[in-house]
Amino acid sequence: MLYIFEDKNWKNFLPIAYTRPVFDLRTGIFKLKQKIEIAFKNYNVTYLLRPELEAVYTDRFPNKKVNVLEPGKHIFVNATSRLNSELINTINNLKDNEAIFYNDTCLAFRKNIEQKQSLDSTKISGLYSTLKKKTVDNKPYQYTWELIESNASEIKNEFSTFSYIKKKNYFSPVSYYFANTDKNIFFGAEVKVEPGVYLDAIAGPIIIDDNAKIMANAVIKGPAYIGKNSKIKASAKIYEGTSIGKVCKVGGEVEETIIQAYSNKQHDGFLGHAYLGEWVNIGADTNNSDLKNNYEHIKAYSYTEDNLISTNMQFFGLLMGDHTKTGINTMFNTGSVVGIGCNLFGSELFKGFIPSFSLGEGDRRTHQTVYKMIETARKVKNRRNLELTNNEAELLRSIYEKTKQIRRKYNKRKRN
Repeated sequence: MLYIFEDKNWKNFLPIAYTRPVFDLRTGIFKLKQKIEIAFKNYNVTYLLRPELEAVYTDRFPNKKVNVLEPGKHIFVNATSRLNSELINTINNLKDNEAIFYNDTCLAFRKNIEQKQSLDSTKISGLYSTLKKKTVDNKPYQYTWELIESNASEIKNEFSTFSYIKKKNYFSPVSYYFANTDKNIFFGAEVKVEPGVYLDAIAGPIIIDDNAKIMANAVIKGPAYIGKNSKIKASAKIYEGTSIGKVCKVGGEVEETIIQAYSNKQHDGFLGHAYLGEWVNIGADTNNSDLKNNYEHIKAYSYTEDNLISTNMQFFGLLMGDHTKTGINTMFNTGSVVGIGCNLFGSELFKGFIPSFSLGEGDRRTHQTVYKMIETARKVKNRRNLELTNNEAELLRSIYEKTKQIRRKYNKRKRN
């Protein structure tokens, strides 16, 4: 059995991780859990996650095993591990009661479980704390912005694996232009590419997954991944290092950005070096900055430190949690971190940290009620023929209560 777990550092991946376990975050073509499952494909899989996510995750994936240990000898892999052939080989060669560490982070371990028991990710350290330790230099992902930083290289690394899994490349019958070779461009089934589209795979591969649609005169520069049932709007400019999940609508200018799924940025405006959750809607001509005028490393809000810390990145734009909406002409400064369930608008620049469920403008914010936010979320999901479950609604209410204090601290009225 293969167990995929998130560890105590999950808060470093907020706000995206508020509503999903860390192993459901994406970088490259695949989510973190998919990377692990592909590397250890001969194992059955169980997920170990936070107890507050268990009911929601079980709703979403009713056929998956969650937070239960079965008797036997098993491999456990940390969701934040950056897998390569060397680390995979080291994990496969683990002996019973051995663990692999990078500094104080356990990347993987092998352990014999004697009897069936319930266990969530908050108690995972109890399984490996007494095991024999082996140290490696494979630094795991430690913050969300590192997923953005690695996205382009991950798309390149995973292209051959994705092509092998899919096995068949369905070339579009409609005229389009491409640079380099069409061997670096993969079409899924029922992909629609309208005339005038330009696909540039010189710097890396382009993957357009099943039932996606690329509208006329759009430009896509690889490495890039367009997810299932997503739509790239007419004349859009999708630059290298961009991964767009399923059922998204994306237009304007996008660069080095990850979008989880079910989110829309349909209109003109720049989105760069950013990470968006699900059910996000970006209003027309919304823009974010991703480079400081002095070219210094960018600082961003850390939930664990409750302060700004250095990302050690020269380019970093925006993190935005699930169900957040922006009005037209909204602007975000470099390194902005926006929580879940926000409704943001106005001509004033948003900067720094915007807590979950915030409502208002860049220099004057209050909060929206969780009731109204949930009603909006329900309507949005219904438009996709999906339902906001009772467990999802309860999770949103819980996050709302837990984030009250931080809203009071950061949503102070500044305008006279």
